Amino acid sequence: VIDKWLEMLGVASKFIDGQRVTDAVTISVVEMVLSGLVNKQIVSVLTDEGFDAVGLSGRDGNLAVAENINSKLGYAGEVKKVHPKLLLKLLKEKFIPVLSPVCSGADGSVLNVNADFFAASIAVSVRAAELNFITLTGGVLKDKKIIGKIRCDDIPSLIKDKTVSKGMIPKLLASLEARKGGVGKVNM
Repeated sequence: VIDKWLEMLGVASKFIDGQRVTDAVTISVVEMVLSGLVNKQIVSVLTDEGFDAVGLSGRDGNLAVAENINSKLGYAGEVKKVHPKLLLKLLKEKFIPVLSPVCSGADGSVLNVNADFFAASIAVSVRAAELNFITLTGGVLKDKKIIGKIRCDDIPSLIKDKTVSKGMIPKLLASLEARKGGVGKVNM
C-alpha cells in the first residue's frame, strides 16, 4: 500500500537489504498509510469479526522509542526501548492491539521501523510465548519448497548463501532477535 501511494505521488521506492529508504516525503506517506489507512482497515476487519481491536502506532503512549539506524536509510529506525504498559492493559482487557511500526525518536522525530524488527521488539517486551510472521511465500523457500524448521544457527548461512533475500532477510534477523530475547517460538 505504501508503494501504491508513493507511486501516485510520483515518489520512487528504494530498498537496501530489504529495508525501505525513507526520505522526508516518504516518512509522511509511511505514517499516513501504516498508522492511518492500513491500521484502521485491520481494526475494522477484526471488529467486524466480533473482536475488540484498537489501532496504535509506536508513537502512541510512547509505546516504542527508536533511534536512527543508518543515514543511508534516512528516517529509518530501530527500536531502542519499549514501554509495554499500555499494551499489557489492553491485552488484560481482551483487546487486540493492531500496531503500526511508526515510532518516535528520542528527539521526537518520526522514524519508520521495519515491521519485522518492530514485532520482535514488541514480542520480547510483553514476554510473548510465540511470534507469528505472515509471508506471501508461506515461509523460507529452498529449491521452491518451504523449509519446515530453521534453527537460529542456520540463519547466517541462509543469508550468506542467498537462500533468502530482500524482505525475508529482516524477517529471519528479527526472528533471531525475538528468540534471543526470550520468545519461545517464531513461525512464518
